[in-house]
Amino acid sequence: MRRFVKRFSGTVAVVGSTDAHAADQRPFKGHAHGVFTGPNSGSGTVIATHVGKGDVVFTDLNLDFGGGTPDGDNVCFPVIGGYQKFTAANGDEIEMNYDSGRFCVDPSTGAPVYGNFVTTVTNGTGRFDEAVGSILIDAYATEEGWASDFVGDSWIHF
Repeated sequence: MRRFVKRFSGTVAVVGSTDAHAADQRPFKGHAHGVFTGPNSGSGTVIATHVGKGDVVFTDLNLDFGGGTPDGDNVCFPVIGGYQKFTAANGDEIEMNYDSGRFCVDPSTGAPVYGNFVTTVTNGTGRFDEAVGSILIDAYATEEGWASDFVGDSWIHF
């Protein structure tokens, strides 16, 4: 079976760094894939540095529908909030908020096509307790649901 994948890449910036954490920033790379569980939520599997293989869930992905801009055949809306959580196999969690980015849809169907997001790591549990960082996400729609890559200068401190 052939998979339809439309990819893009975006420019993002590292946010939330402090001098105390700058020296201890650990690169964060990996990918995730899953299904949409609602118009602004999804769940799936994550494979990433420091997490290994685990679960991912995102909820409350909020868009500014008044701010849509064309991008080729699609319309992109600014991301104005949301929540994401990675859960490692041992139950340790990384929590983050969507800070900025864009989510692009096919205007004729409203179907998701791609997005890029900046998330700020706000906390965690277990070994990720009091974690901070910034994870940069390029996401795209697939026949099965969605997939994403953690790119650029993504980092975490724990």
